[in-house]
Amino acid sequence: MPFFPPRRALPKSEADLAAKRKKEKDSKDSRNLHLAVEGLVRRGTQAAVGVSDQDMQKRVSLERWKRGMLKDLNMFVSPYR
Repeated sequence: MPFFPPRRALPKSEADLAAKRKKEKDSKDSRNLHLAVEGLVRRGTQAAVGVSDQDMQKRVSLERWKRGMLKDLNMFVSPYR
């Protein structure tokens, strides 16, 4: 059985700093969410000139659906497709 020598506990301020650093380190999101807005056509932009209202409504509804799906942390955007 391995022996672990006893150590003093960290002061509360140091423990809080360590927890904050760990949280900042762990908060990196690698789901490629920046790719989800690639090619998005927004109303009033130059890309939206000539797009029918019905098509814009479909685009807006699909964008809302996509954002709703990406709120789930298990969903991600593939960088290859």
